[in-house]
Amino acid sequence: MIRKTIVITGGASGIGKSISLLYLEDNYNVCIIDNSTDSSNNLNEDVDYYYGDISNEFQMRNVFKSIGDRYGSIDILVNNAGKQKISSFENMSISSFKDIVNNNLNGMFICTKLAYKYMKNGSKILNILSVHHFKPRVNKYHYDVSKAGISLLTKELALELASKNITINSLSFGAVKTSMNKEWLENSEEVNKVISKVPLKIIFEPDEIAIFAKNVLDLFASYTTGSDFIIDGGRSLV
Repeated sequence: MIRKTIVITGGASGIGKSISLLYLEDNYNVCIIDNSTDSSNNLNEDVDYYYGDISNEFQMRNVFKSIGDRYGSIDILVNNAGKQKISSFENMSISSFKDIVNNNLNGMFICTKLAYKYMKNGSKILNILSVHHFKPRVNKYHYDVSKAGISLLTKELALELASKNITINSLSFGAVKTSMNKEWLENSEEVNKVISKVPLKIIFEPDEIAIFAKNVLDLFASYTTGSDFIIDGGRSLV
């Protein structure tokens, strides 16, 4: 039996790493792309680790060629990598805004474009978003705008890729205990403030989001495309 192949960006830690472990259990060829050398030391030895910046077209062309040459095709792409900074609009630099949007939005486009060459009938793409791609807030403008761009791009690519029977969906969640949120997770007052905004009083673990992602891919992604699955404890309702 030919093993299927999954590629996960930002897979060296957090949600991406949790997704990789689930698919290792399902006997997939698991390939992760990440620009973290520290986290890569803690990866399962059966994971193929590719170092690179997802917004760097040259690096990604080499990465996806290596994956394609080794495995022939890509069955699943999870666009999970993302960067976030906290800044008021007044203090936010133009270069900082461009950096986040370039990484999150342009990086997603680059990886999807290059992975597509190795996708076949029945392949699936999942974009990891946030409820804040449609729920406004302050001080994280660049991150939220980048995710809003990915959300619309998900729907537009769904229209085009459907003729190839390739589906593309997204998963939007609320607060998660990842390194991206380290700043407020280490402050009990901030944690209580976040919980107060969630009707079900939930801050998710990366492993939980990974399970939701796998369920979307395994159970729903063959039957829907352009859909956004919201798992947020009710955060987007208030």
